[in-house]
Amino acid sequence: MIDANFNRCREGLRVIEDIVRFCLKLDFFEELKEVRHAVSKIEIKYEAKGILSRDSVNDPGNKPFESEKRKKEIKNLLSANFKRIEESLRVLEDTLMMIDPQDSEAVKEIRFKVYTLEKKVFNPFYKPFDLTLYLVTDSRHSAFPLEKTVEEALKGGVSIVQLREKHLFDKEIYESGRKVLEVCRKYKAPLLIDDRADIALALDADGVHIGQNDLPVSKVRKILGDEKIIGKSTHSLAQAQEAIQEEIDYFAFGPLFKTPTKDYAPVGLKEIEKIKTLSKESGKPVVFIGGLTLETLDEAIQNGVDAAAFVREIMGAKNPFKTAEFLLKKIKG
Repeated sequence: MIDANFNRCREGLRVIEDIVRFCLKLDFFEELKEVRHAVSKIEIKYEAKGILSRDSVNDPGNKPFESEKRKKEIKNLLSANFKRIEESLRVLEDTLMMIDPQDSEAVKEIRFKVYTLEKKVFNPFYKPFDLTLYLVTDSRHSAFPLEKTVEEALKGGVSIVQLREKHLFDKEIYESGRKVLEVCRKYKAPLLIDDRADIALALDADGVHIGQNDLPVSKVRKILGDEKIIGKSTHSLAQAQEAIQEEIDYFAFGPLFKTPTKDYAPVGLKEIEKIKTLSKESGKPVVFIGGLTLETLDEAIQNGVDAAAFVREIMGAKNPFKTAEFLLKKIKG
């Protein structure tokens, strides 16, 4: 048991170390190497007995499990190996307590170092974003250049921007996206591209927002990788329940009210609490969309809306800064 867990621990550490060094190109792979050496330093005392007691041929654990045959993304591979290391260290800690309490204590220290390193490694994969005031662009409504409207809205409190310029050709979307991305970077707000994973990739935008009839989430995730944000539109409770099972980072629910930007019939306000419960239980945030204006926002807030997406209300405003500021204050109460 001791031999198997030392092996499992070192193997897991080596996998993570090489992913961090060669794939993620993060500069703290040396810390993982130090942990691996610390494990080996304790292991050497038990190495001879461990090797002599090994029976790999008859070990029932040498048969592959179905879950091990499935293809893994980098994030899943990291997660699986961190769990393997942490579980092995716990077994070693408890087992060595019966043999040498000092070694057990040393293993415990290593286990807590691994927890810290796990957080460090996963930081790039967990994308902090705020859906509270979500701007969906449509430059046809604005009297100003698109990037100017977006910048003023960001100053006023917009927390995330979706570039949605369906009337433009691909090259024009790319050029608009380049300018808007520069502004979003300045204000540290994520920029998502509507529907188009290819343009998001070309721009190195923060992600995409897809609809029910766009590419499957699994394909979009394959194109963009784990670190990018993927949002998905849903228009019913059933669609929302389906979406949270996918590799999305958030979902949008609506339209709450009639809107000229969508052909869908309004879903109304009656499902808001159910949707929020679904969001909370799944850990996937929700933004409410569709027909939200200065006139309809109060009713939506009274029914539980705490993150709202706007198009015309901000894009068509004479003063996008003041409009965004006012909307944010209303949403936050």
